[in-house]
Amino acid sequence: MSNQLENEVASMKSTLEEYYFSETFKWTLAIGSAIISTYLIVKTGYAWISIFLILVSVIAFSTKYLFEVDMSQQLIIDSFQILWIKTKTRKFMYHELKCIRLDKQHHSYTANSRARAAQTDFNEYIGTLEYDGSSIELTRRVSYEAFAEEMKRMAAELQIPIKRTF
Repeated sequence: MSNQLENEVASMKSTLEEYYFSETFKWTLAIGSAIISTYLIVKTGYAWISIFLILVSVIAFSTKYLFEVDMSQQLIIDSFQILWIKTKTRKFMYHELKCIRLDKQHHSYTANSRARAAQTDFNEYIGTLEYDGSSIELTRRVSYEAFAEEMKRMAAELQIPIKRTF
């Protein structure tokens, strides 16, 4: 009976967790730091730089954006974490969750080099939680598939509809 109650309480929260740095950047930084640290420890007397490089890698892996909706307390918590410590937190009380709105923005820019110019076009998808006549941005992504799956999951957990504007 206790496990069932814990599951019901846990299901009354919906969480969106996004890491601030990309996976490619984090792993490149970690592998590069390991290689440079090994060289510094073996070949030079600058081992203290290794500690700095490891700290930078840990910061990159731990920095994230956390968005949580607690339906039992009717509370929205929007926070930013570095080294697993919440550095910035905003809390909003709500009465009713309306929907998750999906928007699309088209971006285009030209990159010039000495040899040629190239134009890049891409779409950015934006998820916004609408509540009580207000709204708060959930996420922005370039990949629609990953974006749509995450928004469907949150809408199902919050039991609200999705409203596409595109």
